[in-house]
Amino acid sequence: MAQQRDTIRVGDRVSVKSMRGRGASTITIRGLGIVKDIGPDKRIYIDWRITGLDREVPAKGCFASIHGPYSVAADSVWLGQVFRL
Repeated sequence: MAQQRDTIRVGDRVSVKSMRGRGASTITIRGLGIVKDIGPDKRIYIDWRITGLDREVPAKGCFASIHGPYSVAADSVWLGQVFRL
């Protein structure tokens, strides 16, 4: 997980998700933000753009805590569903 965290850069979009229950094929996007700073202690500061979302999207295997980075070429439709502001 630390290796994935270390790939995060200022300007990246992030989302907060919640699971919809065991065996569910979808997740719920709860918030969207943009990384505004990364501290010397590797603490990540987020400019939360949207909170209180209830956006259901396909899970696409996103069951761990940290995912990505994602390439737009890899799945632009899904990324658009998850990260659109």
